[in-house]
Amino acid sequence: MIRIGITTGATILYGSEYPAAEYGALYNQAAVADVRNLAPTGYRVALLSDVVDLLTYLGGTDVAGGKLKETDIWEDPNTGATNQYGFAAIPAGTRNELGEFANKLLSNKIWINKL
Repeated sequence: MIRIGITTGATILYGSEYPAAEYGALYNQAAVADVRNLAPTGYRVALLSDVVDLLTYLGGTDVAGGKLKETDIWEDPNTGATNQYGFAAIPAGTRNELGEFANKLLSNKIWINKL
């Protein structure tokens, strides 16, 4: 079970149904904000200002998601998915307070660094 309010970084992988090579891992906010930076060398976790800039560039919140979404793997309705910029966001889902995986093939949540 996940503890609410955990202050240490944590990550978890899905089982074999959703392989890590395709879906990656799910991280908590503490892992994202850790000063050791979980991003690959030469990159950093996005800041809120980065996300605002990206959304503005893509034409606003109503259309930005579709322009970044992979076009085939999402469950219906996959409204507006064009993958216009080749980002190919996949629906990796979430993990709730009870430790249950949820929304696979339906949603993608991206953390930002609050610092």
